[in-house]
Amino acid sequence: MLKPVKVAIKNLFSRHNDSPPVLNDPTLYSIETAQRVYKGHIIFQDDIQLKLQTENNKPVKILKENIRRVSVIRTDPK
Repeated sequence: MLKPVKVAIKNLFSRHNDSPPVLNDPTLYSIETAQRVYKGHIIFQDDIQLKLQTENNKPVKILKENIRRVSVIRTDPK
């Protein structure tokens, strides 16, 4: 007979402590998807998606599985 197993799930719905920090990368990227090409700075990324601050200062979420190509346009030394 199988015994029930207790599994502790901590912070399942809370991303407050687990979320990665916002990136301060000055590099300008060109990210190509099937629909269009985005140009901007990567401000956030995790295993599933990334958030890009476009040249028009609009944040865009892009699923990593939809990315075809990433190119570096410019790096700003700081």
